[in-house]
Amino acid sequence: MARYLGGRWAQAGHEVCFGSRSEDKAQEIAKEIGRGTRGASNDDAAEFADVILLTVRKPPREFLTAPEALDGKVLIDLNNQDFPRNTAWDGIHPSLAEAVQKAHPRTRVVKAFNTMAVEVFAHEPEELRQLDVSTFLAGDDEEALAVVANLAREVGLNPWTFGPLSESWILEVQADFIRTLMFSKNSPMITTNCKAIPEPRSDPFGGRKKGSY
Repeated sequence: MARYLGGRWAQAGHEVCFGSRSEDKAQEIAKEIGRGTRGASNDDAAEFADVILLTVRKPPREFLTAPEALDGKVLIDLNNQDFPRNTAWDGIHPSLAEAVQKAHPRTRVVKAFNTMAVEVFAHEPEELRQLDVSTFLAGDDEEALAVVANLAREVGLNPWTFGPLSESWILEVQADFIRTLMFSKNSPMITTNCKAIPEPRSDPFGGRKKGSY
């Protein structure tokens, strides 16, 4: 995901730095992607960037030597829990995004890009725009949400602001739904295309009745 999204953002004109535990590996990826991208250690990448794409299932403080480098920055968490392949489900866990926010209270965390496979981004941005592929954002900082929404549009996605970060667990559950379809259809190209349809011209059944909610 970092390689694909980083490549697309570099294509859109952003300065992109890939971070890794192995700086050599990050530099190899940057060489492969080209477009002025660079490779560095995780610490150097965190120091360099204004927006960080987190692609590991743990708060950065667990692998950065100077996690304060993230203070005030926008951090995009695209991770999901391990997929329950045996279909056994033991209830809702606190979201990975909330765990990152708790560990980094001065970082502006946004949940996004977690409901699609990396293969989706092999499509050119204009192709994805025509396909109207949706991505969902959850976060508590309006400015950070706007930054991530714009980055989503640049790679061809249609961003929908879902709600506060406390609701990011719903997006992680939604990812399990999408992944279940991917496995059942043997295709990584299953996506969500969210649309608000027009109101009907008339309602022959009397409309919604007042219910318990």
